[in-house]
Amino acid sequence: LISGEASAYIFRSFLIVGGVSLLFTIFLLSVLWSYRKNRIRLEHIAFTDPVTGGMNNAAFRAEFLRLAEHMPPNCYTVALLNVKGFKLINENFGIAAGDDILKYIDRVLVRHIHEGEIAARSEADYFFLCLREHNPEEIQNRLDEMIQDINSFAQYTDIHYCLTMQQGACLVDDPVLDINILQDRARIACKMQGAPEKCMFYSADLLQALRNEQQLNALFEGSLQNRDFQIYLQPKVRLRDGAVCGAEALVRWFHPQRGVIYPSD
Repeated sequence: LISGEASAYIFRSFLIVGGVSLLFTIFLLSVLWSYRKNRIRLEHIAFTDPVTGGMNNAAFRAEFLRLAEHMPPNCYTVALLNVKGFKLINENFGIAAGDDILKYIDRVLVRHIHEGEIAARSEADYFFLCLREHNPEEIQNRLDEMIQDINSFAQYTDIHYCLTMQQGACLVDDPVLDINILQDRARIACKMQGAPEKCMFYSADLLQALRNEQQLNALFEGSLQNRDFQIYLQPKVRLRDGAVCGAEALVRWFHPQRGVIYPSD
């Protein structure tokens, strides 16, 4: 009798413990499932561009860091494409049409990249590319193909507008270098673009030219206040009688520390 009662008590205890364990397991699994679902949702928000639905700048940087772990020097290039005059598209055709064009550009770029390459919209009308290329001519050819494909959108829409792209690129000679620095160098090259529709490649000379320009801009206001600019009158001589009939006013910049700053500069 005692043994039977003890067995029943033990059985009920096992049932209670088993039930509590099952409920705790179900609760724990639901918490883990909810955490995983929220994490996936947050990662989607953090790494997805809200306009194009593709990769954003955070995703571009994260993917570049993953590639950089096994990236040999001088084999990859970070390129930037900037749509010139995009605000006019928003003004003329509306925000919705502008967003559709951004989505289209993103799809075209993704279609043109190869395995192990990256394409993403950074912000506004800026698109970054990480191409497995190091030859400037080959990079230019690929960018030209992308831009030509992008401008084919006019065949399928009522918007007949030819997009002009500013292009800048930076060769990844040191994969350990911060991706922010590489992107900034591509931006510098893009802003210093010379010939239209041609990609400008970042170099030390390009950076030095930009620094010189910034230094001159910083000196300009002070030189105006100090009257460092001097006017010279270059006479105009009449050929008929050799008389002076006028003059061309020329301004020259004489800085007290840097000396003569030439008009070409």
